[in-house]
Amino acid sequence: MDMPRRTYTGKELRTDGYYYSGYIHTNKMGTLMLFRNGVCMFTYFDYRYGDATHYIENDKWGNKSYMNEVRSKPDGIGVFSVLRNVLECQIFFSESGRVTQNCTGEILNDTTLRLTSWRYNRYGHVENIDELYYFKAFNNKPDSTSSFIK
Repeated sequence: MDMPRRTYTGKELRTDGYYYSGYIHTNKMGTLMLFRNGVCMFTYFDYRYGDATHYIENDKWGNKSYMNEVRSKPDGIGVFSVLRNVLECQIFFSESGRVTQNCTGEILNDTTLRLTSWRYNRYGHVENIDELYYFKAFNNKPDSTSSFIK
C-alpha cells in the first residue's frame, strides 16, 4: 500500500455509519465504511432478497466472522483521504496483501457521494464508473484494526 493512513478530521463525509449504493449491476450493491483513523472498508456483494439494510448490518458489517476475515486477509480494507470535494481510497483486493485498487469519487454533500473511477494498480488500468452512494447511520460499526494497515 503506497497511500499513507492519515487521521480524518474533516466534516465533508460522515464516519458514524456507512455509505451504500443502489443496485449497480444485476443484484450487486456496494458499501463503504469510513473511520476517523483514516481506515476504510469497502465491499461489493450480491444480494437479491428481502431487506438489504438488514443484510448489510447483520450479515456483513455486524457479522464478527465476516469482519475477522476482512481484517485478517486483507480483502476490502484500506485507507482514504479527502481533499476538498474529492474522496480517494486505496483498498486491498487480494488475500495476499499486495494487490490494491484505488477508487476516486466526488463528494456531493456529507451524506452523498459518487464514485467515478477504479484504478487497478497491478495492471495500471482505469475503469470509469458512475456509482451513487448514500449515507446510513450505524451504531454497531466494527473495529477497524488490521495488521495490514500501518
